[in-house]
Amino acid sequence: MRDDDAEAPRVRTLAGFGWAAFRAIRLRRRTRA
Repeated sequence: MRDDDAEAPRVRTLAGFGWAAFRAIRLRRRTRA
């Protein structure tokens, strides 16, 4: 559980950043099309 707790913040940040980028790209494509 120690490893999970230590990596939790990193995974959460990466997931949040990736989701934000995916959302931005999706909105941009939708606007263009």
